[in-house]
Amino acid sequence: MESIYNLVPREMRAEPKGKRYVSKYATQAREEYKGNKQGGKTMGPAKVEPNSTTQFLKRGMGQTAAVNHTQKPDRTKPNKAKKPPVPKHNDAPVMGLKSQKNFIKGNAIAAMTLQPTQREELVLDATGRVDPAKAGLKPTYSKKKDYGKTPAYLTKRKQEEERATAEYEDYMRTIAAQNAPYEVPEDERQDLLRGLKANWDQLHKEYLGFSMVVDTATKQLRKKDMEKRLAQLESDIQLIENHPVILVQ
Repeated sequence: MESIYNLVPREMRAEPKGKRYVSKYATQAREEYKGNKQGGKTMGPAKVEPNSTTQFLKRGMGQTAAVNHTQKPDRTKPNKAKKPPVPKHNDAPVMGLKSQKNFIKGNAIAAMTLQPTQREELVLDATGRVDPAKAGLKPTYSKKKDYGKTPAYLTKRKQEEERATAEYEDYMRTIAAQNAPYEVPEDERQDLLRGLKANWDQLHKEYLGFSMVVDTATKQLRKKDMEKRLAQLESDIQLIENHPVILVQ
């Protein structure tokens, strides 16, 4: 930061250094170190007298063994039978050897039984000779043994689907049988019809014996209730008579 006080030069004062620390045991430690020092304490004194400075290392004075370049290496191969020697020029060959084999007949039979060689079919393109099968010029997929056959995994998957469908249909049939409506038998239907008609006759008799004067709220409510019950009984009787088959869920 610029300030007017910084324009006046100030006298540089050297900061005084502190007193150097010296341990009071330094002299004692130095004397103990010199007193306990023993030359060659770990390895012992040198037993070999050093060489003179004039006997410096020269050529051929090293401790490594000298290599004898005149000795030839052993190139023999053990455990291998030697080949018979080459016959000499004056050795007479064995004469009089004859073979009983008929070479003419053997060659004819071999020629007749010889199978023709299958020449490899090649195609030339910009890269050179190529195999037609590898280049896609020859049908190979249609020549497979399983060509046109349903794969095994598809057959297995279809069987699993059919089994699952059959199990689901059996389950639905079981549920439908459990929740199937109950058909009321004919005798039970007739009993029900007779009971409803008997209830209607009894209620109708009570209704006819009801007071003709309905002057209170209680009588009005009772009359409406009886009319409602009679209407319900008539509706039930008509429903049962019109439907000979009754299913109860």
